[in-house]
Amino acid sequence: MKTTALLFVLIASISFANAQEFNPYFKMDGTLGSAIAFGEFRAGGISVGMEPKVFIRKEWSVGMRISGDIMFGGSFKDGAENISVGLSARGAQTLKTEYYFGETTKRPFVGIGIGRHTMANISADSGGGASISAGNSFGFTPELGISLKNFRFSTIYNIITKKDIINLSAGDTKEISRNYVVFHIGFKVFSFGENQSMQRN
Repeated sequence: MKTTALLFVLIASISFANAQEFNPYFKMDGTLGSAIAFGEFRAGGISVGMEPKVFIRKEWSVGMRISGDIMFGGSFKDGAENISVGLSARGAQTLKTEYYFGETTKRPFVGIGIGRHTMANISADSGGGASISAGNSFGFTPELGISLKNFRFSTIYNIITKKDIINLSAGDTKEISRNYVVFHIGFKVFSFGENQSMQRN
């Protein structure tokens, strides 16, 4: 994690040195959307997050994403049987960078984040199904979306290196992927220096 942070600082320093024509500005975005796991494990829930970032160029930002996701139970296949899983919470604390295309207020963008993902078991299924064990792991979060000035729509794919341990009611365990997708709407909470930067450019 320290190496990752140093890399982001280096990128930002180089960009500041080569962007004298642009006034960097700070922006805080909030996000709200849905979290969906599919494949072997199927579940759905809600996602909320905050994204503080600095635009070091008009088309390039660096910052972080802090998010929390609640999965309202789910199921996975164990042979021919569908086994239910209890309510669980997921969180992510990632460093991220975004690149925006175009000069208008409607700009497609791509992003990538790297950092820590956490899993917390909130409850097990009361019907005797299965529960998800808590744990931390490293992950990557590629993102694709479109920005509409103060709003944005995007999709984030959470690629998590560690697998979940599912505790079956019979006492057995099973490993399944932690990867999941978040579809969200972003909105500007506040910014510092954005108006001056846009007026200058």
